[in-house]
Amino acid sequence: MFSEIFLPFVKYQIKVLRLLKCVPFDTNSNDKIIITETQMSRKFRQFIQLLQWAYVSLMCTVVYSLKERGCHVKAVEAAMITVSTLTLLLFSYAWDPNVKSVTLFNALVKFDKNYGGLSHQELDRITTHALKSTLFLLSTVPESATICVIGRLILDPCSPPFLGSAVLPCDGCGGTDKGRMQWYTWGGLITIDTYHTLTAMHNGFFYFFYILLITICCILQYVRRLGKRGMPDGFKIYRRLQVLEVLMNDYGRSRLLPSTLGVAPMVEVLGLFTIIKFHEDIPFPGILIFPIGFLTALTGLIVLETMSGALVTRSKEAVLTWAKTLAGSSPLRRRQFDSLQLLKVKFGNNFLDRVTALITQDFCINQTVSLLIMFK
Repeated sequence: MFSEIFLPFVKYQIKVLRLLKCVPFDTNSNDKIIITETQMSRKFRQFIQLLQWAYVSLMCTVVYSLKERGCHVKAVEAAMITVSTLTLLLFSYAWDPNVKSVTLFNALVKFDKNYGGLSHQELDRITTHALKSTLFLLSTVPESATICVIGRLILDPCSPPFLGSAVLPCDGCGGTDKGRMQWYTWGGLITIDTYHTLTAMHNGFFYFFYILLITICCILQYVRRLGKRGMPDGFKIYRRLQVLEVLMNDYGRSRLLPSTLGVAPMVEVLGLFTIIKFHEDIPFPGILIFPIGFLTALTGLIVLETMSGALVTRSKEAVLTWAKTLAGSSPLRRRQFDSLQLLKVKFGNNFLDRVTALITQDFCINQTVSLLIMFK
């Protein structure tokens, strides 16, 4: 399943990231990720990462300045975009690439090639088309968001919190005389904002969507059919899945999952609040940035938490199915069965279960309603 559905999209993202000089990764003839990078490319990548964090710091100063001047609409817009950018940079490892993603990806490729129980044909047609359509739409989000950023910049060069709002002589809550801007000023602003947006989004999406979520989805699809297998073969495959689970949790527990669960809800709340409260005050196509940010955060959280909860449920069903066949089994078989643990997506000492998605969305809705009441 992984090789036939997900692998082409992952390889495409790696090509884009190499073009943007974001990662030292590449794929070989065996569809595995390898690390290859010259000293000059490494220094350039780290320099770009420094500029990205400097850009985020500049965004924060713009948000604070707008708040102090009483420009609440502009401040909320800028805050949502700043938090979104911060989330993407927390996902990415451009300064020190997360090589654990390489280990996890290569282990998943090897498992997929050795595991013959689930092929592309065994998935129902609706699931296959849904997965491909979702990945295709996801691959267009960075470019779509960049087009919206450029359109917003052309309509209002002082649109916060982008570079123009910090370096141009903007009036009050924004706005400047576009006729007095030179062509090289336009070119510089568009180039810097375009590269920054594309780099941050492709880099952040790669580690979260194309490594973490795809791994969870694959493990979930594999474990759904384990209960139909006999105990010897099923045990062997389940233990391999436990190895993948360990690699996956080791990859995501330190930065990805804490960032997702801690910062992504803020993006969702600010995005929904801006759409409801200030949709008449933001010109098109700049307003499209906020639905894109809101839907991306909403989709990422729901998919992550729903699939993680389903993973616990499906692995429990498989284990319980084998438990019914233990009567008369040898002591060795019973000890093997007792060693099986439920598959979980963990962060710290906790894990995501079936109710995590409901709790998160309830929190986001309550906070959005609170903001609407405050700014009534």
